[in-house]
Amino acid sequence: LFQKRGGIKSELVISEAGRYKERGLVISEAGRYKERGLVISEAGRYKERGLVISEAGRYKERGLVISEAGRYKERGLVISEAGRYKERGLVISEAGRYKEQGLVISEAGRYKARGLVLSEAGRYKERGLVISEAGRYKERGLVISEAGRYKERGLVISEAGRYKEQDLVISEAGRYKECGLVISEAGRYKERGLVISEAGRYKERGLVISEAGRYKERGLVISEAGRYKERGLVISEAGRYKERGLVISEAGRYKERGLVISEAGRYKARGLVLSEAGRYKERGLVISEAGRYKEQDLVISEAGRYKERGLVISEAGRYKERGLVISEAGRYKEQDLVISEAGRYKERGLVISEAGRYKEQDLVISEAGKV
Repeated sequence: LFQKRGGIKSELVISEAGRYKERGLVISEAGRYKERGLVISEAGRYKERGLVISEAGRYKERGLVISEAGRYKERGLVISEAGRYKERGLVISEAGRYKEQGLVISEAGRYKARGLVLSEAGRYKERGLVISEAGRYKERGLVISEAGRYKERGLVISEAGRYKEQDLVISEAGRYKECGLVISEAGRYKERGLVISEAGRYKERGLVISEAGRYKERGLVISEAGRYKERGLVISEAGRYKERGLVISEAGRYKERGLVISEAGRYKARGLVLSEAGRYKERGLVISEAGRYKEQDLVISEAGRYKERGLVISEAGRYKERGLVISEAGRYKEQDLVISEAGRYKERGLVISEAGRYKEQDLVISEAGKV
């Protein structure tokens, strides 16, 4: 405990076994993450106005319990050992994926009222749908066959990719969505729809994506090596630039009008560059192989992770004004903090030791969990 004039200031204690301290944070050796007044024990027990994350679970909301087997808690979140992520009243089974209030995703993909069912072979989202193993249709819902992918109300995606009125068809080789389209094996064009060839990827009305990535007026072309979207762009094998569009080279990833992502990750005005080693997004940033700094931007080194304007994340985790530093052993974010290899304290910041995980102002989490 910390002592102040007039008595004892309530702080936190993080012991080896993860005991609770008023107005603080406890993270066990197996647990993960954040909120004042929580306890994360080895077995993941619940604490009022807090968070419990079991050894197998992940993430956030006040008043939830994530058990080893992923049981449900009122006004909370359950994430099974195989599942991932967030929303009040959500269950993600071992085989299922994703989100909506009041849904159940069973092993075999059964239907739940006002919810979502994803079969072992299917993918994605809409209230009141059923995705069976064979991809049968459900009223006001979505069906995704074992070979298909994605979403729109009132559609059928069969094994062979047949067409359904006011709907979406995705062939075994194709990918994605728009009302009234057909995606055949060879990628033929359908009026007011979308065609995606066996090698291409993604979406816009009235476009053609051929094997070699030719351009179509008012549409989108994605070459065999490229990825993503905007009207009137061309993504060639070598990643050339198209006016009012997007170019993503074979090594790059992501999106904004008027940007170029070259093999080596060079900078383009009003755009985004991601090098082969970097990750993520903000206008006017450069992420080099070694993670150098760019004004009003984001740099992520090979060892670091994540985001705030005006930060530097070096290999060794040095400090940058009004930014974020994450050492090779640490994780995450707050203004004016330093996370050293050994987990030293920084005023108005956060320290995460090699054994600990996460956040509150004016705390230290050492190897042994002292405050």
